[in-house]
Amino acid sequence: MKVPSLGIDRGMPPITTYYELIELFQWLSLGDQVIIIFIIIFLNSFVYPRVSIKIETRFIIGMVCATLAMCSSGLVEIFRVQSCVDKEPVTQVIGNQTYDASNLTIFLQFPQYIAIGVSEVFTSIASLEFAYLTAPRSAKSLIMSLRFCSHGISSFLSSGYLNLFISNPKESKQCELNGSLYFYILAGIQILFIFIIIWLNKKFNIFRILPQKFRNDYFSATDSISRSNETDA
Repeated sequence: MKVPSLGIDRGMPPITTYYELIELFQWLSLGDQVIIIFIIIFLNSFVYPRVSIKIETRFIIGMVCATLAMCSSGLVEIFRVQSCVDKEPVTQVIGNQTYDASNLTIFLQFPQYIAIGVSEVFTSIASLEFAYLTAPRSAKSLIMSLRFCSHGISSFLSSGYLNLFISNPKESKQCELNGSLYFYILAGIQILFIFIIIWLNKKFNIFRILPQKFRNDYFSATDSISRSNETDA
């Protein structure tokens, strides 16, 4: 896939060469961070003050967005492989390695970063809120630490999962190498856990807490100052 670089179109090899390309398209992940910032501001300013969205609903919305990101990534991968078959691949040199890459633009991946950003806003923040609200007062620090520890465990598992799809260096240079299965398996796992969470919540009411509304005033400088003044008084 084409990567604009100083006016020169550079191709992007298959997914299996991800580790060798991470410095090349790391900037694209900025879209994820930017969309997270804008969505948080939008939700805190316009949505949460008017509508109270349940924690379980936010979990499901985030997981659905992540599933859509994985499915669309798999679809882009299929089109990338097809473009390698229909058109002459782009020859790309990274370091001392030469690859045959698709001539599709890398910006086709940007919607997936947006979807992942939306997923993080809903799922990650909801998990933080749920962990804090349901933990006993004496164990809040421990529960929050375990919640962050789960990020490390998931990163470890995802690294192992990715290694299952990394071919040997010679094969990874082939433009026709299809990595769509990697994304579709992730989407399938996500869909499975969506139904598991829905079933567990219906059967055991795992999200049972007192009705909570997002406290937008905690993110307002004016309200924070007024509360501080009231405390001092």
